[in-house]
Amino acid sequence: MMRGQASTAAGFPIRIYRGGDDADLPPAVFVNGCALTSELWEPVIERLAGRQWLAFDRPGLTTPLGSNANVRGLRALNTHVKILEELAASFDRPVVLVVHSMGAIHAEALARTRPEVVAGIVLVDPSVEPNVRRALPAGLAAWVGQLKHRAKLSALGGRIIRGGSTLATRLSREQLPQNAHPVSVRGSALEWLHFRPHANAAVELRARHGLPKIPVRALLAPPRLDGLTEIWVGAASYDAQLYDDARHLLMLDYPDAVARAIATL
Repeated sequence: MMRGQASTAAGFPIRIYRGGDDADLPPAVFVNGCALTSELWEPVIERLAGRQWLAFDRPGLTTPLGSNANVRGLRALNTHVKILEELAASFDRPVVLVVHSMGAIHAEALARTRPEVVAGIVLVDPSVEPNVRRALPAGLAAWVGQLKHRAKLSALGGRIIRGGSTLATRLSREQLPQNAHPVSVRGSALEWLHFRPHANAAVELRARHGLPKIPVRALLAPPRLDGLTEIWVGAASYDAQLYDDARHLLMLDYPDAVARAIATL
């Protein structure tokens, strides 16, 4: 069972997990999908063979978010880039970013703006947003931000995110972990509301910052994502593999494949 501890990054509350002792390989930094927590990476982490690694739960998911200023700050993609940059900088060498779903947006932004801290990227069924689209009103996120981070709501959020055979069937062939930290309804809702602003900011960022020459590995679940190659064109090497019977939580369905992709970087 993974055991994290409350911490901060870029001034925001997070839950952080660390392990591994092999200082010769680039450390792996795991970046979660929208409203998901780090326990989903546990089957992959078990296969890293000593490589140093770090995973974290974004602000407000398993730690109290705090002030309304924090809520407003999380709407900006740059906030998440700063959090990821600070965590990567906790190692003394560039890191491999292992990212799922919405985490690909944050990792791409870091790679384009701070390429010196990124040794490579493993995309695990990433989100692909090639064009700017209309976002939900910022006021809606502000209203959700007024919700209190109460224990009862947190427990409910945990059951919603990780519980039930329907969700497990839709997102993975494997059962979701039952030992995950309770997830805040407030934090989960904010992540969903912030997805579009983050995606739009990433589209605009591509026009200003080229992609660094880093290796990129993509592991995809059906349907194959249109536009993915176009986003990552320019990488030193790009390799994509489609797993026909995988679902969105591909790290649970194919942890060995994800670990092998990390090992190539």
